[in-house]
Amino acid sequence: MIEIAEIFHEGFKNNGVESQIKVDQRPSTHPEPGLIQIVIAPHEFFNLFLDPRLKPGEKIKDFLKAVYMLSAEQPLTHWFEMACKRASSSQGVLDITEHTALEYRKRGIFTIHAPLGYASCFEAGTESNPHNLPDRQFDLLFLGSISHKRELFLSQNAALFNQYNSNIVITRLEKPKFSHTKGFFADQDRNRLLRSCKILVNVHANDNTYFEWLRVIMAIANGCLVISETSDYIEPLVNGKHLIITELDDIAAQCEYYLEHESERLAIVNEAYQFITQEFNSTILCQSILQKLEQQTEHIVELQRV
Repeated sequence: MIEIAEIFHEGFKNNGVESQIKVDQRPSTHPEPGLIQIVIAPHEFFNLFLDPRLKPGEKIKDFLKAVYMLSAEQPLTHWFEMACKRASSSQGVLDITEHTALEYRKRGIFTIHAPLGYASCFEAGTESNPHNLPDRQFDLLFLGSISHKRELFLSQNAALFNQYNSNIVITRLEKPKFSHTKGFFADQDRNRLLRSCKILVNVHANDNTYFEWLRVIMAIANGCLVISETSDYIEPLVNGKHLIITELDDIAAQCEYYLEHESERLAIVNEAYQFITQEFNSTILCQSILQKLEQQTEHIVELQRV
């Protein structure tokens, strides 16, 4: 989740607001005027860090009411339900997708849609412009956590992945993952992985239409064409212009087409990269988020620090 923190940290700083990323530190129960505290991945922060460290007489609600929570959980999952319980006592929620933001609002929780935009961390550790990599090592990349649906997709499309030079990266979520965990790609290792592939195949873990924004933005930033199962709330990305959205059963055919028509693949890749870097970056998006935070936090005369 440090990557999500870095996206907003960069956007806030570029808008002239002092910003700090603090890892495993207790938020203030009485923040000074001009300071907004945002807890990222609240189910991890509270359950694994703060709850076990409460001092005698301290109440978790005193911390919750002093913070906003930045969520990246899919609706109606166990993790989402855990976040909702915390969020009901917080100042509000910032969620990276409009899909999940609507679910929070249905439960009466103040929520700001805080979309993920391009940030420089997506290209950290890479040596060349993503457009100058005609000889990518892999044709296809499948990246995601394990699920029955994804296993079924891979088995049914084994011929596709065998036909081309493919890299299949499956992670399990039973235990926390660290940057050094074998088979887990994060930060610069993940950037280099994406930059080595022509196409990212995106399949939802379950029977929903939740759009995996972080994965998609990272892929686009590294010159990888995203071919994804049908998704909702992909705007402002445009199907056929910035990525390919199609039915699950049509993904294989789309992969074959764009691997056989490299000029068309590159046209979409270049258009998408220009869009996220120039029109959908963290600086532009955080300007709107900061305005909404200032409007909501009436006791703050001027937001100064995040």
